Amino acid sequence: MQQLPDHIEDVIESPTNPDKVLTDDALAAGGLVKVNAFMRTKSSAGALRVQKHRDKKEAEGVKQINVQASEEARQAIKTIAARTGKGEKLENVLAELVGDRLTNEEKQTIAIGQQVKALTGWRKKIARAIRINI
Repeated sequence: MQQLPDHIEDVIESPTNPDKVLTDDALAAGGLVKVNAFMRTKSSAGALRVQKHRDKKEAEGVKQINVQASEEARQAIKTIAARTGKGEKLENVLAELVGDRLTNEEKQTIAIGQQVKALTGWRKKIARAIRINI
């Protein structure tokens, strides 16, 4: 006896010959009784909804990841995820997070570097002459 499929996804769709298909009347004449039946899908309605949501998010460029991190890094990772999810640029979020951990001297050095990088004209030529890479 042929094994019946357990799920609707397991049914193999193949073209049938219309001349060999029996009508409902012919089947009834052969002793068969017409019934209405339900067949389960492999995925529940909730699982299909979640998959649709994940596909939509992935199309938007958002994908779930699972990360193991120390408790110290956990809050920083959550902050990055929350703020970039709201549309902030990753570079800005990282700069702010790293900036919180910098000493005043390091912050001052970065500020000077940004001012030097913004130089134009003869000031830029002098910076290059004293071997400051811009």
